[in-house]
Amino acid sequence: MEEDAEYHWRESEIYGLDVSSGAVTRLTNHPGPDSGPVPSPDGSMIAYAATAGEGNRTDIWVMNTDGSNKRQLTTHPDDDLNPRWTPDGSHVYFSTRRNGTWDIAMVPVDGGDVRVVHQTPMNVFGQTLSPDGSMFYFGAVPTDNQIVTVDVEHLLQAGD
Repeated sequence: MEEDAEYHWRESEIYGLDVSSGAVTRLTNHPGPDSGPVPSPDGSMIAYAATAGEGNRTDIWVMNTDGSNKRQLTTHPDDDLNPRWTPDGSHVYFSTRRNGTWDIAMVPVDGGDVRVVHQTPMNVFGQTLSPDGSMFYFGAVPTDNQIVTVDVEHLLQAGD
């Protein structure tokens, strides 16, 4: 790793660490920060947020765990962050500012349209999905940083 790397966060990359050997492998390499790597449920892929291109917007990407086969899942003038996999690995949920506040959206991993599944006048952040995929937990502002739960089945039905 580069000396003084902690001072270059705007150029951050994603690395893999082999716990048994201690070997570190750089998985991304492009101008702009990459962040929030999350392995897929089957361990074959990583979803992450990457900032690059015109306007320095952040989009959701996926890649194989060895850093190959990078694919951009979202392209939007506003930021998309904080990817989270569905339990079956078919979709990625993420935070988006498409409607002026931070909402929750989802996109198929194989490509397709983004769907906002929860829109609120609050700013949603730090979302995570329960292991069985039935509930979302997230913080929201202004709610005094309370934890909020959302029934995912209700969200999916409401979006149809």
